[in-house]
Amino acid sequence: MDKKEKLLQKRLKERGNMQASVHSHSTQKDLTDILEELVAAFPPGCFCPPSQQIITQIENSLNDLLIWSTSAPISSDLKLELQNAINAVKNQLEANPFSCCDTIQALQAFEFVLLKVIDHPLVGIPFKVHLQNLAQQLQALFAEYIACLACTPGPTGAQGPTGAQGPTGAQGPTGAQGPTGVTDLIYSFSEPLSVFTTSPVQTFTNVEVSITTVSINTAQPALIELRGLVGWSSTNFDVLVIWRIRRGIGGPIIWEGHDGLGVDPGEQAGQLTSMLHVDNGAVIGSNIYELTAMVDPTVSPGLTADINGPIVLAATGYPV
Repeated sequence: MDKKEKLLQKRLKERGNMQASVHSHSTQKDLTDILEELVAAFPPGCFCPPSQQIITQIENSLNDLLIWSTSAPISSDLKLELQNAINAVKNQLEANPFSCCDTIQALQAFEFVLLKVIDHPLVGIPFKVHLQNLAQQLQALFAEYIACLACTPGPTGAQGPTGAQGPTGAQGPTGAQGPTGVTDLIYSFSEPLSVFTTSPVQTFTNVEVSITTVSINTAQPALIELRGLVGWSSTNFDVLVIWRIRRGIGGPIIWEGHDGLGVDPGEQAGQLTSMLHVDNGAVIGSNIYELTAMVDPTVSPGLTADINGPIVLAATGYPV
């Protein structure tokens, strides 16, 4: 075989490998399509018990998300966390016997990891507003499923014993009241709060300001899980923002987080900050929480930032 034939065969082989690689990338679904199909797979209203058709649709979308995660533009740790959350949901869907509470808990954990993935700078996805909207739709669906559990009544209490027979001619005493039957635990949840800020934007400075509030009523001792999501941006260079959750309006700080970004002067960069906290100091009755923000006066004196994206704050009460 002469030199020209060898060169021709080498180029044909390289072209075949390139076409196979392009075909592989073109057949893999992107994250937007996968999340749209995942939202459509979950039924509105109540979830339990799901039909086999619904389980199959959810697992198909989760499998697509697993495939996407193998080449996703995210860190290795976050990639592994997402894959573990997906597999945890699939294991609960296939469990025998099926547990509604365990499945919804796995869905909530998956949703939180998904928010972290969307919050991550994704190469090739410059506009993440639609992805954020799809994540909020999943969050609203899972809140509906918890509401269905909260509306299920507990069993009727046991009948008290019959009183002893009185002597002849006299009325016997009334029997003692039987003990009250055990009822189901009552889950509590806040009214869904989801606001998309368009115009005008909310600008905050080195002074702490209130962003939004949420209230939740509990009928028994409970742990309250608080989840938040805020979209914001800044044209300033290296701005650091302090986020806080307070128990009550202007009350004690129960959670604080710092988030920042760096941009070249004159440019604008967007950021999506998520919050998660469990309050073990809730009271029986009404509980109010306030989300606040301020630009760090020590690190970023005189700088400002704008809230121009989604504002989400939701509370869920788990009885203890």
